[in-house]
Amino acid sequence: MARMYVIGDSEAGVLFVKTAPLRLAIVPMEKVLEYANAKPGDYAAIKTALGKVAGAARKMMFLADENPDDPAGSDEVADAVGYFVKTGGSVSEAEFCFIAEVADVDWKSRRFRCPPIDQPLQVISKDDGVDPANGQIPETELRDVIPPS
Repeated sequence: MARMYVIGDSEAGVLFVKTAPLRLAIVPMEKVLEYANAKPGDYAAIKTALGKVAGAARKMMFLADENPDDPAGSDEVADAVGYFVKTGGSVSEAEFCFIAEVADVDWKSRRFRCPPIDQPLQVISKDDGVDPANGQIPETELRDVIPPS
């Protein structure tokens, strides 16, 4: 069983961490800005993009959870979480942070159901992922349309 952390920060970007084995990916703020088609300081566009990411991350946590009957994982809750972040809501210093125990199977099929975060999910699901000991966290991007594989 692995633990997954998704942390959104309007200054740094979005960090994805999966344990067992440890895998890391980051969507740097410049990629969030590209995805949002925004310039630095465009608070509304950044919040909208982070809201989409938060909703997708919450949905992914639900899809990968071993207790999928949890009503907190419904699409309505994912949409509400996304809207909360988009409209400026925060429950910590980060714009959002989700932690869940996830079953580390079928990542490839699940990530296609969670745009715009399919690319970071792909990076953290690789068995031959980058060793974080070298100090380099793989940078990824956000996208609404997932290219066919």
